[in-house]
Amino acid sequence: KTIDARAKYILTLDYDSIFTTGDVLLLYELMTQYGLHALCPIQSGREVEHILASKEDEDGNLQKDVPIEELAKPIMPIRTGHFGLTMLRADCIPKVPKPWLHCQHDKDGEWGPERIDADVGFWLKWRDAGLQLHLANDVVIGHAQLVVSWPDKGMQTRHQYLSEYGKIGKPDWAR
Repeated sequence: KTIDARAKYILTLDYDSIFTTGDVLLLYELMTQYGLHALCPIQSGREVEHILASKEDEDGNLQKDVPIEELAKPIMPIRTGHFGLTMLRADCIPKVPKPWLHCQHDKDGEWGPERIDADVGFWLKWRDAGLQLHLANDVVIGHAQLVVSWPDKGMQTRHQYLSEYGKIGKPDWAR
């Protein structure tokens, strides 16, 4: 309906994305300045030590490390990103085949690390439709997550990811 209403941009939001009005305004400014198809912010993953974005080298291989010079630029082309606070050009959406958001299990039928999450699947279809996604290098947003807070042996509060608690239970360092 938004596309039919001739909106120029669509802003996607996740319930667990923490951002400011300034973040939205900078995304809009970059979208209009560079005429981009889609733009997402830098956002760390929940319970992982990396950002939610992937990049390809010139040969189409996934790139593990990005040269720091690329982060000094306002935008950087990426393969996939997170959907929390992503701005899409509305007229690009109809070019993407449906279903737009579709998860896929791994080759063994499991939901392990090789699965394709719905947002990653969307970006792969986006790319196959000839569209580009960029990362806004100066828009950094937070990712809310549930943690367990414990007093440690010195009665200082420390945090444990909920998934870790599910795997190992109460940590050894907890009082």
